Amino acid sequence: MSLALMLAFAQLAHLSTVLEKFGGAGVVEVKGMQSPLRCICERGFEHHVAANFSIVADAVHEATTRYLGWDMHRHQN
Repeated sequence: MSLALMLAFAQLAHLSTVLEKFGGAGVVEVKGMQSPLRCICERGFEHHVAANFSIVADAVHEATTRYLGWDMHRHQN
């Protein structure tokens, strides 16, 4: 069994939109997100999102590519 993992990092802009939903949901803006999302979907990857309010995308990308040798995409918005 092989495991393929594609990670994309981007800075998010939080939008104060009220949602009538149950559970944890939020609305964010990622400029140009269609391009990496299209790539993820066309390659058949599951697509899930985890977000936080810290600005860490550059540091996480550097650590995982440089020190762990992972092949990653750093989305520039």
